[in-house]
Amino acid sequence: MSQNNKNNKPTTFFDKAFLKQLRVLYVEDDPNIREKLLPVLESLFKEALGCADGLDGLETFENSRNGKNKIDIIISDINMPKMDGLEMLKNIREVDSEIPFIFTTAYSDSKYTMEAIKLGVSHYIVKPLNAKELLMHVQEICKVKYQQKIVEHSRIELERYIDVVNQVAIISKTDPKGIITFVNDIFCEISKYSREELIGQNQNIVRHPDMPSIAFKGLWEDIRAGLSWKGKIKNKDKDGEAYYVNSNVFPIYDDFDEEIVEYVGIRFLTTEEETEKREFKKKVIQTYQESKRRDIVARTKIDQLEEQLVKYENFDIIVDTLERTKESNKKLNQQLKHYEDEIVVVREKSESTISDSFKRIEESIVRQREAEGDTQKVKKHFVALHKKYTEMEEECKKQIKIVEEQIKTISDLREVIEHREDEIIGLK
Repeated sequence: MSQNNKNNKPTTFFDKAFLKQLRVLYVEDDPNIREKLLPVLESLFKEALGCADGLDGLETFENSRNGKNKIDIIISDINMPKMDGLEMLKNIREVDSEIPFIFTTAYSDSKYTMEAIKLGVSHYIVKPLNAKELLMHVQEICKVKYQQKIVEHSRIELERYIDVVNQVAIISKTDPKGIITFVNDIFCEISKYSREELIGQNQNIVRHPDMPSIAFKGLWEDIRAGLSWKGKIKNKDKDGEAYYVNSNVFPIYDDFDEEIVEYVGIRFLTTEEETEKREFKKKVIQTYQESKRRDIVARTKIDQLEEQLVKYENFDIIVDTLERTKESNKKLNQQLKHYEDEIVVVREKSESTISDSFKRIEESIVRQREAEGDTQKVKKHFVALHKKYTEMEEECKKQIKIVEEQIKTISDLREVIEHREDEIIGLK
């Protein structure tokens, strides 16, 4: 909070380039004051928006939030029609708790002052306004805000860098005694230890036997003195396999920058060139050992052959037998070639025969399908005839029933007639 007084006059230096980056909202119900100050603001700022009351100011602020031209600072009177400055600020704070806000008023009321403080107002200036003082307050507030944005941006960038490093580097933290308090995923991956196996253990858990304690004397002397240390270290994983790292170790101090509270180690696997050198040396050693092993095997075979040759009294006979065997193998190879040629001919004929057979089978299938089509037609015709026959059979049954009823009726009539004839004869 700042009041306009002679004992606390701000400097009159304006950073015009900085002010030209800002957008200001000026809310004032007095048209004379507004029309006098607004052109000054428009000349110094990137954009200056003027409003006549709190309701109009709130609407202008809300519209700016939905677009690219966001407002950087608000200057407003307190006593205004429709909606006063405090009510406007309350509504703005519901959606934006950080935008700088300067109140101007003709009255110095402690009630307004306390309410403004609760709402996080940046400055409270009593009218009549001193334009230079107002502009310096705006510049001061916005520069603080700008620096906060830079710090926040730097923090975000730092987090991004740390995240990138965390994805490619082997990172660990230890307490001042060298006890591991943190390891990242790559540390676990390279060392083949789980995080649970590493936390609480001494950093020496990955020290290779080729690296004696004295090799780390200079490292501890530097980091305990508050210096960073760089160097190449040979470590070993859980399986005992060695791996090499370019290591950077540095101390972390407490909030008062007095006591070292932990050490951070950032390591990178050695370069491909160094790895290739070690691999080349390893291959040379392996090749030498393999060559030596082959020499021993060859020497052993030679000794065995010499022992076998000694057993044969007649070496010339053995050589002659070998020559005859070679000639016999040559003839066998020629005969084998002849058989292979015949097999090729037979295979070609077989393939041709098979192809013809497939064609005939396909033709038979086509004819069968055509025959099946005719069969379907006959079947449909048969079904129709059967249906017609069934209908005729039903009709015949009906006619037979009618005839049988007629026959029965005739038979009954005949019996009646015969009975009447007998009665007539008896009367005679």
